[in-house]
Amino acid sequence: MLRLFLAIELSPLHKEALASICYGLNHVKWTPRNQLHLTLHFLGEIEENKLDQINQALQELCSVPFDFVIKGVGHFTKQGQVHTIWADIVPNEELDFLYQEMKERLKEAGIFLPHKNFRPHITIARCSHDVDLQEIVHFLERLSGLSLSPSRADHINLFSSKLKPEGAIYTLEQSYPL
Repeated sequence: MLRLFLAIELSPLHKEALASICYGLNHVKWTPRNQLHLTLHFLGEIEENKLDQINQALQELCSVPFDFVIKGVGHFTKQGQVHTIWADIVPNEELDFLYQEMKERLKEAGIFLPHKNFRPHITIARCSHDVDLQEIVHFLERLSGLSLSPSRADHINLFSSKLKPEGAIYTLEQSYPL
């Protein structure tokens, strides 16, 4: 079984810009610079023999290259506890189309994804239960004006992820041009 996800990789310039803001909070695990990405779909645990089906489904996407903008920061909570801090993506029709197209093609290939609202973002930190909520509020306020130059999406990557105590290890399995 492989733990798989589909993502848009960021340029080195955008990774560097995001990595430069990752400081000032205790009890968080910052996303390593080389792992910063915009997740499109988390596929979960998939049998290796389904890789061919995934590859066939995503070989010829109708989407074309497009730009997206990273602007602002936010967080996700679970049961009232902040667990993820992220950089936001400005709403984008091309990105929404790509998300839906990939979901439909994967469904046709027998890969069914849970229905959930798509909130495009780039995870910059994961929080422990000990994180100070006031620190997070100050961090989010400090970076509320974050705005990076447009980033180009011209391909999608399929990554496998192995969870280790020191952090996840990502392996590029396949790349799909737009």
